[in-house]
Amino acid sequence: MENSPYNMDNSPYNASSKNGVYDNTGNRIGYEVKAPSGVTNYFDNSGNRIGYTPSKK
Repeated sequence: MENSPYNMDNSPYNASSKNGVYDNTGNRIGYEVKAPSGVTNYFDNSGNRIGYTPSKK
């Protein structure tokens, strides 16, 4: 549920969401969720994983 687009924290309809990912023109293209391992996963607005950033350990 933490990674789900149905989680209100990840929803594009949540104006106060702090984890949105935006393109260069300011359009919201998805959201990010940090895993307990330190990896940051990036998802599109439909919940499909579109990339990640490795842990900085």
